[in-house]
Amino acid sequence: MELSHIYNPANQTADELIENFVIRNREFQNLMADIRRDKMKHPPQHYIIQGQRGAGKTTLLLRVYYEIKRDDELIKWMLPIVFREEQYNVRTLFKFWEELAHYLERESDLFYGLVDSLESLHYADFDEYEEKLYDLISAKIEEGEKKITLLVDNIGMLFSKFSKRDQQRLREVLLTNNNLRIIGASAYVMEAVNNYLKPFYEFFKVINLNPLHSDETKTLLIALDRKFKSGSIPKIIREQPERVEALRRITGGVPRSIVLLFEIFSDNERGNSMKDLEVILDKVTPLYKHRMDDLSAQQQEITHIIAMNWDAVSVAEIAKKAKLESKKVSSQLTLMVASGLINKIQTSTKNNLYQLNERFFNIWYLMRFGVQKERDKVKWLLKFLEVWCASDVLPNRVDALAKSSNDPSCEVQEEKVFYPLKPNTENEEIERLNKIACVHFYSKENKQKAIGLARKAYEKPGGDLVGHVFIIMLLWDNQIVEAKELCLRFFNQEEVYEDISVVSLLMELLMAKKQFHFLLKLFKENNFDIKDRFKAHYYVLMHFMRKDFPNEYLKMGGELKQTVEEIIAKTEKMAIDYE
Repeated sequence: MELSHIYNPANQTADELIENFVIRNREFQNLMADIRRDKMKHPPQHYIIQGQRGAGKTTLLLRVYYEIKRDDELIKWMLPIVFREEQYNVRTLFKFWEELAHYLERESDLFYGLVDSLESLHYADFDEYEEKLYDLISAKIEEGEKKITLLVDNIGMLFSKFSKRDQQRLREVLLTNNNLRIIGASAYVMEAVNNYLKPFYEFFKVINLNPLHSDETKTLLIALDRKFKSGSIPKIIREQPERVEALRRITGGVPRSIVLLFEIFSDNERGNSMKDLEVILDKVTPLYKHRMDDLSAQQQEITHIIAMNWDAVSVAEIAKKAKLESKKVSSQLTLMVASGLINKIQTSTKNNLYQLNERFFNIWYLMRFGVQKERDKVKWLLKFLEVWCASDVLPNRVDALAKSSNDPSCEVQEEKVFYPLKPNTENEEIERLNKIACVHFYSKENKQKAIGLARKAYEKPGGDLVGHVFIIMLLWDNQIVEAKELCLRFFNQEEVYEDISVVSLLMELLMAKKQFHFLLKLFKENNFDIKDRFKAHYYVLMHFMRKDFPNEYLKMGGELKQTVEEIIAKTEKMAIDYE
């Protein structure tokens, strides 16, 4: 099988698709359990599989189709029908019924002649034609003693073409017909099922295909490695887990993107995350460029403004930058939300926020059309994620340092918690003191001894170059005033931001000690773009300051969600551990 077939599951044979189906198993098993349990003696439950492009919706629909076909018991009384994704000819409910008639005749000899019989229908208008058409098809289904499961891809686009009359009519049919079940798939949250004024409000059971988590990503990569005999993936997962995890997070955990990662990892076993990202961006450029080309001129400009802002933005901000009336911007946004391109975020006020729905699309746009400053924001995030996803960077370093402090014969890696000092006897003593202080900090023991050691190191000539260790100890001991004074000096040195793990720890400790306004001041008044360099920590701060800034946290993109939640949990634990 060609790797390119992975992108288009319809190109795979039934055996290939089933063999390659290694993720979304929970959703598949739950859906099949519902299908087997419900004998459709009464009108059945209907479903919508919801997930962004590339999330595996089409693959899941086809997996259900093949499972029903292969189940000896189900196939006796059930007939699955797959509606292809591109239903350009279906714009009304009667066209939908016509298309169903064609599918039924192709799928089973029980419906032979059904399409020809449609020609004999007489009607005064199209509404009457739709009703007679449905009655004829329904009678044929009843006669064939089959229950029909319709697997409809891109159902959101289909419903958007239906008139309100057609939507109401289809709802009535599905409420009363026990021979017809619909399982649809949509790349976006459908207004037709989420707006209480619409006929299908809360009618469908929604199955969300969420981003792949870390274990699912590894499962998919290893399965692809076995399938295509690459041999490189287990080693990369074992030796460079942070490379895999950082890219999973920044690409949104979308299965289609993970397949791209597999291609890159196979070709470049010893690569780095930034180079990997550049290759992925090149591969998705035709897809995303086509998406931009399909937009009107005004929509392209609005998309540009939203993408360049990266964080969610209000109508007023868009209108100001586009020099358009707010009502014109709102009108375009309504269309773009309906198409799934833009995500609308409800706030505590009437002023909603808007961001690109597919977050990796936003990253692609920044990297391809942004100036250096915009591209740097993405690079900083990726670099931060690599550090964050490397397991417990500082504690692991300190474990090694503890061994070296207690056992002079123990070999220690050259990685250090501290900034490099020119080797001399005085600096060696500073490092020794700080090492022991950090060991006490991570073991949460001998606080006063740790503070004394760190203060002694700080007061030595050159000790201020590694002053963060002393700041950490002061915060641990709640000596907040002195700690904040040293923080102001520390954060005013550009070189300190090279060690992401140290700066992260200081920010987390400041929040653990509830120094929220002080940290916010550092974010706002700092000259080194630390809000962009430490974007995740900024949104952790906004989480803790929700009363002061109720809508700021809502601007955060989904690519940060898991990381921010992890930092929140870590900070809350530190508040207890270092009370």
